[in-house]
Amino acid sequence: MGVHSEGPWGARVGEKGVNTGYPKVDLGLAQKMYEACGGKLLLLGIAPEVEGAYEAIDYFLSKNVHVAMYHTNANYEQANRAIDKGVTVATHLCNVMTGLHHRDVGVMGASILRDEVWCELICDGLHVSLPMIKIILRLKDNSKIMMISDSGSYAGAPVGLYKSSWMKESADSDKKGGPVSDRDTIRVTEEGFVLSNTGRLSGSSKPVIFGMKNLVEKLHVPLEDVIRLSSYNPCKKYGFAEKKGSLAAGKDADFVVISDDFDALYTYSEGRLVFDHEKDTELFNQNFVDEFML
Repeated sequence: MGVHSEGPWGARVGEKGVNTGYPKVDLGLAQKMYEACGGKLLLLGIAPEVEGAYEAIDYFLSKNVHVAMYHTNANYEQANRAIDKGVTVATHLCNVMTGLHHRDVGVMGASILRDEVWCELICDGLHVSLPMIKIILRLKDNSKIMMISDSGSYAGAPVGLYKSSWMKESADSDKKGGPVSDRDTIRVTEEGFVLSNTGRLSGSSKPVIFGMKNLVEKLHVPLEDVIRLSSYNPCKKYGFAEKKGSLAAGKDADFVVISDDFDALYTYSEGRLVFDHEKDTELFNQNFVDEFML
């Protein structure tokens, strides 16, 4: 349906990370990225305070690409300037961005207060605490909140220590005397954290449906409202609501049948059964475990 490019021009490394400097925007690279996606680039994340950010924002908006604030140290004033420029998405609200402070409410505050901004929100209870999620749901127009997972290749992975795709990059940097990645090993915890070897949060092993369960059972949000956050709102933002995001005559029949415990029982894609819990019992790629688990 489309490509989300989270970066590469981010500035904030998050908790327990070391800031090695801001990257400068390369408009030549921006053009190559857009062309490589063959018209499928839907969303581009950028830190608005990096050098050349506004030029990149103008370029991508001219190509009808949505632009998000992501991995950013911007203050409230800088965030508002970016929104005035045309930024309309906050990448994983709260995480790896300047948060709420009583003297400067940062990117998070600007994203909540500005109606133009649609806020991604990870509801696994690990990236954002449940009380903070509750605050956001009270303050932000819920029609502008899009539930996401921040899950990648470690989604559903067994608890343990893994070598990662950053391994070669880290070794190459070390040989050149450059910075060594702290993601040469990845630990998946029992709670679902995906952590670097310095303890830096590097994703979640929990899917969106886990976040849905949190909202319904722990924050007592009606399931009908949660479904809109997880399904309809993203489709509306990115132009797919006429065919996807809700169940109605004439729309694609994309839906999941779940148990009372929020376990997926059956999954349908465009009306076709693609997952059956009675038959599909191997839920994680054993080849991945064999290759990467330490």
